[in-house]
This record gives sequence, C-alpha cells and structure tokens, in this order.
Amino acid sequence: MRCSTASEQRARHWAEFKCQREREDQQRRNAVIAEFRNDLGAMATEILRYRHAVAQLTDAISWTRAGAPFIAMGPREQEG
Repeated sequence: MRCSTASEQRARHWAEFKCQREREDQQRRNAVIAEFRNDLGAMATEILRYRHAVAQLTDAISWTRAGAPFIAMGPREQEG
C-alpha cells in the first residue's frame, strides 16, 4: 500500500474543489437563464444595466481617491 504525498493530496483536493465549483457555476448559470425565461433580450438589458452600474461605481471610487466630491443617488423611476 502506497501512501499519498502531501502534493498528491493537494492536487486531488484541488481537482475535487474545481469540479465542485464548476458544478455550482453551471447551476447558477441555469438559474439565471431560468430567471429570464430564455429571453435573451431581457437578459442583455439586465447585463447592460449591471455594466452601467459598475462603471458608475468605478467612477465614484476614482473620484473618492482623487478627493473630488460626488453624490450617490438611488435608482431612477422608470417611465412607462
């Protein structure tokens, strides 16, 4: 009977972790697709809103680091 070395155990643990992570990521992707009922247009709209929010957050962080004033506002009411 051969004993596993520490590096073999780490490699095996990492491979198990990676497989589990991939399964969980696939489940999350499936949940997002189900949330939008396979409506790619709605999903794209939400992705664009997210990108816009991240860009605004990035700007606010940059302004804060530079010592510039800025104001944080809540979401706009949608017309329609």
